[in-house]
Amino acid sequence: METQISSVPQIIEVVEQMSAEDLDKLVRRVLEIQAARRAPHLSQEEASLLRRINVNLSQPERERMHDLQQKRVAEELSPGEYEELAALTDKLEELHAERMNAISKLSDVRGVSLNEMMTQLNIQLPDHD
Repeated sequence: METQISSVPQIIEVVEQMSAEDLDKLVRRVLEIQAARRAPHLSQEEASLLRRINVNLSQPERERMHDLQQKRVAEELSPGEYEELAALTDKLEELHAERMNAISKLSDVRGVSLNEMMTQLNIQLPDHD
């Protein structure tokens, strides 16, 4: 017999028990549902572009990158870890380039500027110190 989940606190309790991989899948799906509810008239192309915009490193990759960045700052990074950090950084940059490409295409589809599209999607460029 399956347990019925009927409240937000119950959902949160279940989510807290999920693996990082399942949590990533859930977040992507929830974002898709949210986008569909906010704009139920999305074309197939817009939906596809929004999926591409929402692709990111997995939770374990983000955590590993954070750990490696901390080790780099502390000057405790081994040569192998440096290569791993470089590979994760390259992957993140590729995802960012793909995201920006998809945002640009979506702005064309919707007939708005790139800046307006980013504002509508609440996407901000990262600050670089």
